[in-house]
Parts: sequence; C-alpha cells; structure tokens
Amino acid sequence: MTENALEVRGLSKAYRGFTVKDVSFAIPRGYVMGLIGPNGAGKTTIIKLIMNLISRGAGDVEIFGLDSREHEVEVKSRIGFVYDEPCLPHDATARELGWALGPFYSGWSEERYCTLLGEFDVPENRKFKKLSHGMQMTLALALALS
Repeated sequence: MTENALEVRGLSKAYRGFTVKDVSFAIPRGYVMGLIGPNGAGKTTIIKLIMNLISRGAGDVEIFGLDSREHEVEVKSRIGFVYDEPCLPHDATARELGWALGPFYSGWSEERYCTLLGEFDVPENRKFKKLSHGMQMTLALALALS
C-alpha cells in the first residue's frame, strides 16, 4: 500500500494564453493540503485535472495508489468532493438528497449522514434552494463526508 493519498507527477494542461506545466506533489495519507495562489494561477485547473473533469496534456495522477484514469470509478467512490457552488437539485430536501445519492457510493453511511446533518444543524426537510449559501455548502460537505 502506498504511503501517499495523492501523487501528482508532471501534470500539464495548455489552453490558449494559459498553461499549467509540470505540476508535481504528493500528499501523505492522513494529511491535508491546500492550493493557495492568486486568481488565474491554475488552482481550479489542477483540481479538475486530478478529478479527470478535463483531459490532461501530460502527467500522472495516483489516488490511494491507483491510477486515477484507469481506476476512475473506484477512486471517485472513495473521494468526498465539494464544488465551490454545490450542483444539487434545488427542489430536493437534505433527506431526499441522501436517499438519491447514497446508493451511488459503496461506502455510503446513512447513519453518518444523519449524524452530520444533526451536528451541522442542517434542516432535513427544507428544500435545497431555501437554504442559505453557507447551509448549502454545509449540506454538500455532509454528503461528501458520508
């Protein structure tokens, strides 16, 4: 078993007028890392490349010791990922979102989800669109951690 949760080697992506070039780093298991930089530095592009949301020009990404493209479904089923703007159905409640999304993840824990909703004070029966932005982000976090 690899000691790193994430390994990025030589990651590159070129757009007209902007290039992310030869990015390499590793995050050991049990650690947290943040990407910090000015607007336009490539932070979002790096995340999208790691998550295979855009195609990379070059480089390799291993998550939990697995190639992120070759084992994409397995890797993504183990990752809690929250966008800066949650992409969730606006007419669904927190409870309905758990019922709808849980079956897509083999490691989903309904018990953990309910516990987190309670700890985070997320109203289970209020529609997503009726939650404040901060509460929407909190709900997305509860989903990702469950």
